[in-house]
Amino acid sequence: NPRESTKEPAPVNSNETQIPPTLEDIHAAAERIAPYAHRTPVLTCAALDELAGASLFFKCENFQKVGAFKFRGACNAVLIKPNQAGTLSEAKAALDAARRVGFGAICSARSGETEDVTIVHLAVGWGVPQLKVGSFSRSERMAKWNECLRIEEALGPSARFAGARPLAVQSKS
Repeated sequence: NPRESTKEPAPVNSNETQIPPTLEDIHAAAERIAPYAHRTPVLTCAALDELAGASLFFKCENFQKVGAFKFRGACNAVLIKPNQAGTLSEAKAALDAARRVGFGAICSARSGETEDVTIVHLAVGWGVPQLKVGSFSRSERMAKWNECLRIEEALGPSARFAGARPLAVQSKS
């Protein structure tokens, strides 16, 4: 089989249907993505299982490596939570890694946090076109929305509304 030595993706035949990959193709693909994949630990707790009456599984997102993407399915955007775990530098590195592969981004605050508005300044400064802080029902959320309005006012005519642009799939160029 000529594909075994080249380790190239399976070619397309004249009928525009893909030739099924061989086991060697699958192993070669696994080797290519291995440096970028990281298994996030999953924990269980017998006491919580007993209380819930079901088996519960907890993913430890704080152990996820910056720049390592999970290979569970398709995605086109990343949710950046700079004040949840890690450092601001790590959050920015995750944003930069997502942008390098053409992903959109949403900057998100944690639920139940304070009225600190730093997240708004990070989103604007990093050029993240969407901010997720929740509805207008709580004072810590209103503080963030009001800060958005103050920044828009300070920017004047140079402020731009992103519209639906953040939802569009971006090219990797």
